[in-house]
Amino acid sequence: MATPTFYNALDDGSIGTQIQDNQENALLPEVTSQMRIDGTTILKKLYIKMDEDISTFISLENKGMFDARIMTSTGTSETASDVPSDRKRYTARPIISNTTSTVTISADDAQFFAVNDYISLGGYIVQITAIDDDDNGNKKITFGDNIPSINLTGTYVSNCIKQDFTAGNAVPFWIENVIEPGAVAIDSRDTIPLLIQS
Repeated sequence: MATPTFYNALDDGSIGTQIQDNQENALLPEVTSQMRIDGTTILKKLYIKMDEDISTFISLENKGMFDARIMTSTGTSETASDVPSDRKRYTARPIISNTTSTVTISADDAQFFAVNDYISLGGYIVQITAIDDDDNGNKKITFGDNIPSINLTGTYVSNCIKQDFTAGNAVPFWIENVIEPGAVAIDSRDTIPLLIQS
C-alpha cells in the first residue's frame, strides 16, 4: 500500500520541511481566543508525496477543527494571495440521513458538492449522479453505486480530489480553516485532517 509523506510550504510557495501526520499544529496554527472572537480564515499550503505510482482520492475525514476545506494548487510558485475565492473547495459536511443510494445534507452545505463529484462516506467512494431538493428544505445527493445499508446519520460526507501521483513527486494542495466569529471555546489544537483512499 502506498505511503503518503507530508511537507509544509515555504513563503514563496515551494516545498519546505517534512511534517508528521497527527502532529498537532504541524500545518495549521493553534487557534487563539481572539481568533474565535473575531473570526478568521487560515490558508496554508501542503505538499503530499507518495512512494509509488498511484491514483487515489483525497478528502477530509470530517469537518476537522472548525471548518476545514481542501483545494488544488496550480503549482509550486502559487502563494496564498494567488488563490481565487471561487476555486472549488472540497470539504466534509454532516449527514442528516441516508439510504443505500442517497445521502441528505443541508441546503447550505450542498453548495460545495456538484454532479460527477466523487464522495467519500462510510469508507466507500462513490460518484454523484444528481442533487435534488427533498421535501424538508434540505438537499438529497444521489450516487451511482449503492453502499451497504448502514446508518450514517451524524457522520460526514466528503467530496474528493482525484489525484494521480508519480512516485517521489510532491503535489501541492491548500488547506483552509474557516473560523466563524464567536466560535465556541473548544480544544484548538489541530492536525492534518486528510483521508487518502486508493
